[in-house]
Amino acid sequence: LQSNEGLEIFAGNKIPEGSMPLAQAYAGHQFGHFTMLGDGRAVLIGEHITPNGERVDIQLKGSGRTPYSRGGDGKAALGPMLREYIISEAMNAFGIPTTRSLAVVTTGEPIIRESYLPGAILT
Repeated sequence: LQSNEGLEIFAGNKIPEGSMPLAQAYAGHQFGHFTMLGDGRAVLIGEHITPNGERVDIQLKGSGRTPYSRGGDGKAALGPMLREYIISEAMNAFGIPTTRSLAVVTTGEPIIRESYLPGAILT
């Protein structure tokens, strides 16, 4: 976050050198039925090893369509991304294992839902 390049990566405007972004397919039970699912608006851009040797994935959520978007645009609005960030931090503070986020970045692009909403990417 201390460089323009870092901000460009977190905003989804630049892919880190050597990165091979991918969206993951998965399956589960939804409404009592087995369902094939996938990352419809999330792209894994790489893995980072922290100073204490922990491996963490770096993912962009809301960056656009993937092969698993199922007709959606793959974009995200600012409100839901802020909510996801705040809830994951609260769960972590309560000692509940959860995903963690690095940043929420606005895209400057309007997202069409029930109305026009400001677009954002959760990293």
